[in-house]
Amino acid sequence: MRDEIGRIIRNEMSDGVSSLMSITTVEVSKDLGVAKVYVSFLDGEDTKKYLSRLKKAEGFIRSELNKVVRLKRMPRLDFYLDQTIANAFKLEKIFDKINEEDEQNGTGNS
Repeated sequence: MRDEIGRIIRNEMSDGVSSLMSITTVEVSKDLGVAKVYVSFLDGEDTKKYLSRLKKAEGFIRSELNKVVRLKRMPRLDFYLDQTIANAFKLEKIFDKINEEDEQNGTGNS
């Protein structure tokens, strides 16, 4: 389902969101009522705008998904921002700063 949602967004939507987005996880409820779609964006500044576009296109994405994925019931798609990658970059910057300070102070592990 994750791959198909990504394909639909990449191939069928022409609003520029797809080139900046990655679907990281899709969690489908047991009753098939809801699919939580977690997305990550490369452009951190406009994430709210991109997420809003996906939410507005939910009906279209869902109908396209229904054409290729056969389920007893097609779940509603709820889009959520996955900040795992952004948080990893923030941590990496913090560690780089700590290492740089250690090297300047002569306390590095070299």
